[in-house]
Amino acid sequence: MNFLYGRKLVVLILSSLIFLFSYLLYSDIKQEIQVHNTQIIGIIASMKRTIHRKPNGRVVWREIRQDMPIMNFDTIRTGELANAEIILSDGTKINMEENTMVLIELSKNSLDIDFVQGKISTERKSKNSLNIHSHNRKITMQNGNISLFNGDKQDLHINLTQGKATIKTPEFEKEIEAQQMAIVNDNSIHLLGKDNERIASQSPKLNTPSSTQKKAASPSKPRPLIQKPKDKIKIKAKMLYPIQKASIDMSFKKSLDFRWKKIPKTNYYQLKLYQLKKRGREKLILKKAVKQNYYKITDLSILDIGKYRWELSGKSKSSDTVISTAKEYFSITLSEQPSEAPDIISPTERYK
Repeated sequence: MNFLYGRKLVVLILSSLIFLFSYLLYSDIKQEIQVHNTQIIGIIASMKRTIHRKPNGRVVWREIRQDMPIMNFDTIRTGELANAEIILSDGTKINMEENTMVLIELSKNSLDIDFVQGKISTERKSKNSLNIHSHNRKITMQNGNISLFNGDKQDLHINLTQGKATIKTPEFEKEIEAQQMAIVNDNSIHLLGKDNERIASQSPKLNTPSSTQKKAASPSKPRPLIQKPKDKIKIKAKMLYPIQKASIDMSFKKSLDFRWKKIPKTNYYQLKLYQLKKRGREKLILKKAVKQNYYKITDLSILDIGKYRWELSGKSKSSDTVISTAKEYFSITLSEQPSEAPDIISPTERYK
């Protein structure tokens, strides 16, 4: 009797498992059919390394290849040292760099991109609006080219190279034009002009008494016969690119770019680039006095794979102002090359 009971129990358990897995297989096939019935809105025009796609309502990521279609409401993710170019049916181009994730929704009246992380750029020629959402921030535009990346402390960096755009946060709203940059966080929107000089800043401020009220409130004091020397104004250079701990893939780049915020009344900037070696050693590979707020290294033979530190200081026209040195660290990488150039292993060999 016990033997028969045990056999019945085993048969019951196996039957339950067969039913369960059959149901899961049916559900997966049904969802796959629903996914294939979803509207195709674009293709992967070009890519490098590993790209994953997650259809709407699914939890499993699937690897995709070049020329594969993109469905509406798809989430696309690039891996380490990967990038992809997506061309949508309305002609919009979306470029994704490494470790980037977006969700794409295309309708008759608008294109909505949920920008989760990483760095993207878009080229668009359409009468319909483009809405890019990043956390609680929204960027709206029509025709034009724009790039975005998430910086340190959840700051959103925006560079508009063509067209007009509107930036909205729960507290502020600002319009930017072509060749303007913006740094957006939860408390402020900082706009930079064509020369990267700040032209506007929005942030909450407390009301303070006017200078006349301060004078009336405090009695005048006798002026000393010997005046104390004025304290020098210290300004620290603001470095924009490469940012801290950035990883730059030099496989297809023709130059290494450096950008920083322009400081008014500056004679020149001092740019230094060090390559970091083992055991704390370092090698100075570039020292340059620059008058602009940008510099390009076109001789890539001086570069190699590894870690770097760049320093920026300056000389002010005012004797009362001191520009202190700022430092940022970044690394240079070289991803795998196409089959026609498999022997490339470093930027030095790449640009001989």
